[in-house]
Amino acid sequence: MIRQLFNKEKTGSYDSRTHYVGIGEVKLGCSNDQLKITSLGSCIGVVLYPEDEDPVKCAVMGHIMLPRSQGREPKKYTFGPTRFADIAIPLMVKKLEKAIGKHRRKAIVAKIIGGAEMFGYTKITLKIGEENAKVTKALLKDEKIPLIKEFTGGDTGMSVKFRVSDYLLTVKPTGGRIIII
Repeated sequence: MIRQLFNKEKTGSYDSRTHYVGIGEVKLGCSNDQLKITSLGSCIGVVLYPEDEDPVKCAVMGHIMLPRSQGREPKKYTFGPTRFADIAIPLMVKKLEKAIGKHRRKAIVAKIIGGAEMFGYTKITLKIGEENAKVTKALLKDEKIPLIKEFTGGDTGMSVKFRVSDYLLTVKPTGGRIIII
């Protein structure tokens, strides 16, 4: 806290903070925050943010593991209830609306990343990456949130970083170069 106060006096702003978003988590970031998923494979990373001229910058990122909760009690699982797309997407919208104000709802847009087929296709894997992406897109459409960019599919993992101050999303595939989405 003292360092933050010192840096604010010195530069006029706080240090940026990185919020790591684990499997089944949804996190909000504002101003100088960064939202980061360090290991994304068949899961889907979703970022929602308002694409408007308002100076209040906030975004929410979710790390979705499975497409549907299918009526299961999410609280009984190791990972949070937001590991399911059908629970995470509506919660993310509400969380962001609360932070930016409901009047900015129409300005919210989405970017999605992930959905790789890490283990090939078998009866066990059931193309879970592809299904995660498909269901996430349908849920965003139901919420009337435009999907403006996506980087999905493939067969490799990646790490994802979203800088809230300028809404910059970068993806680094395992063994690859950084890509701006």
